[in-house]
Amino acid sequence: MTFTLFTYGTLMRGSYGWPKGKAAVLEGYERIPNPLWLRSGHTSRRAIKTVVPKDGSSVEGVLFDVPNSAYERRYINGYEGDAYKRIKVTVKVDGQSVRAWVYVGLSPEDYDAKMAKQQAKWEAEQTKWRKKHGLIP
Repeated sequence: MTFTLFTYGTLMRGSYGWPKGKAAVLEGYERIPNPLWLRSGHTSRRAIKTVVPKDGSSVEGVLFDVPNSAYERRYINGYEGDAYKRIKVTVKVDGQSVRAWVYVGLSPEDYDAKMAKQQAKWEAEQTKWRKKHGLIP
């Protein structure tokens, strides 16, 4: 069992155990510096990239049929980190349309909201643990 993944950056090299990828094009998107990297002080030339919708544009990349194991999903999700989300898109491979997953960068606002939600969840778990162990009333 596999899942289809379109890559446009460092994952274009693939990973150990992945079959050879195929050249593919994601139409209606453009590749840009990830705004989160720019916000953290990186220059646009050296910033990690993301893709965003843009009519008339396209992004060249590589399509992989990745082994659909819990390990591979954790590896890829961990590699992409909290600053990306996975969405389903249609890419072109040898003139054919193929449905695939792609990781797109979160906007700075969406990233901040995600981090605030994770922080609130962590704090609630810590409070529950402290109450359970008599550290707070």
